[in-house]
Amino acid sequence: MGIWSEVLDIIKERISKPSFDTWFKKTSIEMKDDTITVYAPNEFGRDWIETQYNDLISEIVEAVTGKLYKFEYACIDKVTDLANSSWAETSFSKRERELEPFELWLEVLNRITNKVRLQSYDTWFSNTTIEVESETITVHAGTSFARKWLEHKAHTLISETVEEVTGKQYTIKFTSPPEVVKGEGDGFELWDKVISKLRKKILKLDVDAWFSNTMIQIENDTIQVITPNWATANKLAETYEELIAEVVNEITGKTYTFSYFDLQNKEEYTYTHLTYMNNNNSAHDPIVNKLQKRIEKLEARVRELEKSLMS
Repeated sequence: MGIWSEVLDIIKERISKPSFDTWFKKTSIEMKDDTITVYAPNEFGRDWIETQYNDLISEIVEAVTGKLYKFEYACIDKVTDLANSSWAETSFSKRERELEPFELWLEVLNRITNKVRLQSYDTWFSNTTIEVESETITVHAGTSFARKWLEHKAHTLISETVEEVTGKQYTIKFTSPPEVVKGEGDGFELWDKVISKLRKKILKLDVDAWFSNTMIQIENDTIQVITPNWATANKLAETYEELIAEVVNEITGKTYTFSYFDLQNKEEYTYTHLTYMNNNNSAHDPIVNKLQKRIEKLEARVRELEKSLMS
């Protein structure tokens, strides 16, 4: 347990307090040979920790112990009748009883995975938890960016899915850790206009692939493009920046500089400017270069296919 206490202290710094309190506060471990069994207080917590936090736990345990372990996940006690039968319950029977917040949210997220792209789910929904008070559900997002995106882009989806699960209408609110990147505005309205114009200038497939899970913050003469991963940030910077700048100028009459943030590879709540390399830079990563060429070839094939379908 000494090792687990150290691990939990680090996890507490890496994820939001609501997430830690919900999923890790009542956990314990058992170590045997090269295997660590993580015990959660219930079946839902066990499944959630295994699917959402296994990589994080493995990384931190290795850093603390200097060893690689295999991980298994189990419940502290025998599964309760409620947990054991909950997945077999019908939607109607679930509505007949009051769901625990973690159980309600797990079911909501389970349904949302069938309604949004996997990348959208991983970027904006995966590190969320909720609190339920009377007729209000407060969604705790993992980052301030996620809160803003969920509030603007997914409010209706969450509200409707909650009603599907519970049979009741709730007021949905959103919260997150304190802001880190300060800007004049979220820029959702401007970015929606930019994406709308881009759909007339480039393939819909390209817009959906590279722009659908992005948002912007505006600070003075800089537009900060928030992206779900390095590949998206790099693609927007290298391929589409001039076009984006042109469209933004058409809409606003202003000229902006651009910076990029990669949510996937940054420490929680800390985002730094993503420096990208162009094709003329000798320091360009050869692996990334190969991947980029593969992507370009695939895009070219898709364009040819679309043209043949349209002709």
